[in-house]
Amino acid sequence: MKHDRKYKLTSKHKPSLRRSGVLVFLSFVLAFLLLGGAIVAFIFWGIPLMEYMIALPVPRGCAPTPPETPAPGYTDAPLHDAAVHPLYFVDLSHTQLEWVVSDKAYFGDIAVCRDAKGKDVLVAAVGSRSLGDGSPRMDGVLLRDPVTGTETRITPPLSYASLRHPLLLADDILVYLDMQTGGGGRIVAYHMKTEAVTVLKIVHMGVPRLTGAGHFVAWTERTGTSRYKLFLCDVVTGESVTVATSETTRFGAFAPFLTERNLFYVNALGDPTALDLGSGQTRTLPVPGVAAAIRSNGLQIAVLRGGDEEGAELWLIDSKGDAFPVAAQCGAFAICEKFLAYNVRGRNYVYFFSDAYTFDITREQDRSLLLAGGGMSLVWQNVSWRERDIVEYMVVED
Repeated sequence: MKHDRKYKLTSKHKPSLRRSGVLVFLSFVLAFLLLGGAIVAFIFWGIPLMEYMIALPVPRGCAPTPPETPAPGYTDAPLHDAAVHPLYFVDLSHTQLEWVVSDKAYFGDIAVCRDAKGKDVLVAAVGSRSLGDGSPRMDGVLLRDPVTGTETRITPPLSYASLRHPLLLADDILVYLDMQTGGGGRIVAYHMKTEAVTVLKIVHMGVPRLTGAGHFVAWTERTGTSRYKLFLCDVVTGESVTVATSETTRFGAFAPFLTERNLFYVNALGDPTALDLGSGQTRTLPVPGVAAAIRSNGLQIAVLRGGDEEGAELWLIDSKGDAFPVAAQCGAFAICEKFLAYNVRGRNYVYFFSDAYTFDITREQDRSLLLAGGGMSLVWQNVSWRERDIVEYMVVED
């Protein structure tokens, strides 16, 4: 008969209550130490890291630069959060492009014009050789589409030494100064479609800077020992009229600015003046002090006032006719379709008319000199390096 075996658990295999309690206690201690270590690490490393990440600049945009101490009368804070503005998210390293002209030694007199379809066109004079006095000989014109980057090269006829201050007007008419060595020459209208040439005016001295709109062009010219005249010319008919004359250096020092409705200039007293092309009436703009330059897009007017050791003050007259200062210590400026662009201490800023917000569009490590602006485009020279001249441009998001 088989007997069932009975197994007894001896003391050698019995669990010790004392030992199991120690293990539980050690487990709680270890968990507490781990939790405490995590809290201490978060306080000493996590929180500073989060603050650092929050403080980092926007990596792919042109974050607005807040004013240091807004002066009375200057632009107030924006009406809405600038972070919703399209320009806030723009990657400047991709939208700002270099204009390279590898086969020409000289490149300048840059302007932003509009073609027959209303698109922005960058216009510049170029040349490969120099004149006898060492100045550049410009013999060609570049027309560049800032959106597509396509470029057209034109070699208009020259009778003298160099081509200066080219402008593209309506119906693909190119206007420029055919300059003699040392100054003077003739102002020419070149019809690119027909290649016809119209001599608008013989210039006896100086290098007048041209301004144009529609079928008209204007300039200030020295016509005598101390006399200066402001001319307005119809490039289609070739007829020109004298708008104003003066014998003051101030009148001749500052170039006029032409829109389709008004001709802006600084009169003999230094007053910013507007001539209505329709009525022939002139008016003084409501900006105090002596003006140095005027620009307009047809709705808004920008006036550079004065100029001393601290730089000039830039004023804006809005579409309602209200005038107010926008920036101090201002150098070059340009007025475009939806914004005002200006340079302060080597940095370019854009001020939007719609919300009065200002963006710094110069890359952090760069220094720039504003050259031209119009439509939605800006052109500047990057002066961060002395080894070579770098011209860059940008179509500004609105």
